[in-house]
Amino acid sequence: MRRIKRIVLAAVVATMAFSMAGCNLIQKTPEAIQNTVLAKVGSENITLADVDSELQADIDYLKEQYPDEYANPLKAFEAVGQTADFPEMSRLLKQVEAYRGNGISAGLFYEGKVAEAISLIVEWGRLQQQRKEVRKKLSAQDVQQLENLTLYLNDHCIQDIPLEQIVRISCMSARKLQTAFKEYHGCTITEYIQQRRMSQAETLLAKTDLSIGQVAQSVGYTSASRFAELFRKSTGLLPLEYRRMSKREKK
Repeated sequence: MRRIKRIVLAAVVATMAFSMAGCNLIQKTPEAIQNTVLAKVGSENITLADVDSELQADIDYLKEQYPDEYANPLKAFEAVGQTADFPEMSRLLKQVEAYRGNGISAGLFYEGKVAEAISLIVEWGRLQQQRKEVRKKLSAQDVQQLENLTLYLNDHCIQDIPLEQIVRISCMSARKLQTAFKEYHGCTITEYIQQRRMSQAETLLAKTDLSIGQVAQSVGYTSASRFAELFRKSTGLLPLEYRRMSKREKK
């Protein structure tokens, strides 16, 4: 039973990254939160306290190995539960949902995914803290210009936008923009645009019957092979593999 419970806990922890049993946790006492039932294995309830207990060894390891960088994953779970803008976690949960293995292979798969989920959450928390630090260094006007530019890139990511135009929109010098953007988003402008394109590609692959070439063109790539290469780098899957996985989820 403990082995099964550990496997389910792994999946639960990944799912917690989005839900944390909903915003209702905010209105509960600490004791009530710990007793919140997240899942069941047979007749046995799995509570948040169980998750805390199961993860304690991992938390102790992180504290020991990375004392200067340690961030409590459970606190990060609570924070990330308030946002839906987390495509990396969405991708991981889709992989968990589509997985059909069992036995030892399932145990290894789920435990690997919970480690990946913790890694994503900790990195997400680090980036949020980094943004707070960036906000302190920049003026309110600079932050607003960065956010305006981000909205513009979100709306025009499939277009080839010259750097000169991006700099002009930001109302910053090229050097200041590139430095501030990377500190604020944790990636370069080019990487950010690629991430947005890949997110749109995932939606098209899952919800349409467009060919891979048509999907590539729809998100701004003239070469289907280049698109496939970038898509695999982003998701770990080729476009056709991602489409098959998405189709299995709908069945």
